[in-house]
Amino acid sequence: MKALDIKRKYCPSCEEDFYNGHNPYGVKECWHLKTAKLIWGKVVGIWQNPPYDKVPNERKPNCWRKKGVAFLKKEMRK
Repeated sequence: MKALDIKRKYCPSCEEDFYNGHNPYGVKECWHLKTAKLIWGKVVGIWQNPPYDKVPNERKPNCWRKKGVAFLKKEMRK
């Protein structure tokens, strides 16, 4: 499996996944994918109050984004 395929498997919940071939414009790959790095963090809703101890760690590309949530990288939680 190629590195891009490994990263792409983490894309389906991202807003930019539209550009991974899920569009009528013929764009086959998100432009962030080639430089993306997989990182660990917590997906936290903007309505949630700290502490986020019970929120599980997830692996996402560092370019991942979604409306209504924040991706807290490990170094941001110290």
